[in-house]
Amino acid sequence: TRAEVATIFFRLLTDEARAEYLTETSPFHDVAPDAWYATAVATMEAMGIVEGRAPAVFDPDAPITRGEFAAIAARFDSAPYDGADRFTDIGGHWAEEDILKAYHAGLFQGVTETTFVPQGKLNRAMFVTVLYRMAGSPAVEDVETKFTDVEADRYYTDAVAWAVKEGITSGTSATTFAPEGKVTREQAATFLYRYVTEYLEQEAVEGADLKAFTDGDKVQDYAKTAMAWAVAEGLIQGLFLLREAEAFLHSRHASCEA
Repeated sequence: TRAEVATIFFRLLTDEARAEYLTETSPFHDVAPDAWYATAVATMEAMGIVEGRAPAVFDPDAPITRGEFAAIAARFDSAPYDGADRFTDIGGHWAEEDILKAYHAGLFQGVTETTFVPQGKLNRAMFVTVLYRMAGSPAVEDVETKFTDVEADRYYTDAVAWAVKEGITSGTSATTFAPEGKVTREQAATFLYRYVTEYLEQEAVEGADLKAFTDGDKVQDYAKTAMAWAVAEGLIQGLFLLREAEAFLHSRHASCEA
């Protein structure tokens, strides 16, 4: 959601930046002062990184779009960019410049060669592809998988094959990956957990007690370890609200390089 993304970027601020801009006062009428995300939204708005969807309206629980996430990612990175316009469907869009900056920084690709689809939602194929690009798009010798719904030469074909090889995904069934399917919170937490522990080979922090949540017993068995880890890492807030992954993975890669 929009609140979740604002919160994870807030947590990635340097201590100095957070101290300089920290505030609990925002112009948004729909951000309650006692909401778990209130300080994050207020601070990120003060920094010019997030904006409302309308005057005094932030819409914290709404799903974030590709355009909105690209804009936040681009604003979080102060590095300049120099590249030509590419997408025919972002002209006049409020995030046009930020989308181009995110694209030229390698954070996003278009849905097609000439379209970005800024109002589109992320699906399973897109999510796995983000992880693949974060890994540097390594060469995949054999792109054939057991999945009958992953066609050859799709933008996500190499990414899915790589994710299977690295143990990041095993599909939604023995023969399907469901590339266009919605990414559930359990699936996203599991993708991230496996990426960090299997691909980056980092030791996972001790998982939190899911019994602390009223719906903790509803987590499916395959995702319990990953969800407990995600809670402990601060990627999950009550009722299992997933933080968008990309900024978190940047921090993980930075720790590998340190």
